[in-house]
Amino acid sequence: MRGRRPTRAEKLLIKKWHLNPDNWLVLSSTHEELKIIQKITDKVRTIPEGVKA
Repeated sequence: MRGRRPTRAEKLLIKKWHLNPDNWLVLSSTHEELKIIQKITDKVRTIPEGVKA
């Protein structure tokens, strides 16, 4: 399961959660949440999109 590179807005949201956007790929993006996957460990995290950068 691979994702796509995050957009600039998605990178800002990932940074807001104290994560390095260079290490994460986007699985899905909806109005409610952003699902990201770690490039090396394949750990999936969900970030609520209500918290805008």
